[in-house]
Amino acid sequence: MTGQRLAIWWIDRYTRGLPEATRIDRCAELASDVWEHHTESGPGPHTELAIAWRCLRGIPADLSWRRASLGRWHIPSRQTVARSLGWAAAGMAYAFLIALHGMLAVTLVGLENQPSDWDDTGATVYAGLGATVLALLMLGAFLLRTRARAGATLVVVGALTPIVAFWWGAFVYVPVGAAVATAAIVLARRRRRTLQIMA
Repeated sequence: MTGQRLAIWWIDRYTRGLPEATRIDRCAELASDVWEHHTESGPGPHTELAIAWRCLRGIPADLSWRRASLGRWHIPSRQTVARSLGWAAAGMAYAFLIALHGMLAVTLVGLENQPSDWDDTGATVYAGLGATVLALLMLGAFLLRTRARAGATLVVVGALTPIVAFWWGAFVYVPVGAAVATAAIVLARRRRRTLQIMA
């Protein structure tokens, strides 16, 4: 991770939950600082290290600024609470899909993990589907940072594939897939917006 990417990541994290206007102003101000630093020092590893060090040194001041912006006795709004619950649900749904399809996929490496009433062909098909969904979800999550649109697309496909492949479990897969797909799209949009602000 370069110094600029670290700064972008940190700005995105510590301004979350603030009023949108305050957040945009702070992101624009710090983006300008980083750009000026990069322009004055010129490209190169020494500049990236200096930006990263400056970002790390500024963490206490950033957190103090955030605390002051929120107010001492900040009570989260309903929207903030709902958003937090939504992210928690999406995280649990993602973990559920990873665990379930990981268990299906282990059959491909020779571990016996399928129900006893499955024949070998069925076990192989489901193991292949599980491995495919697992790969889509993990690769998509990995790409969300660097290639937001491609990463979100892979996660959405991975989250929605089980609804078609395992249609008899749609009552579980529809809400789980919807939560994961929605979170991936929101993260991709947020990432692209942050990069545009920093550009």
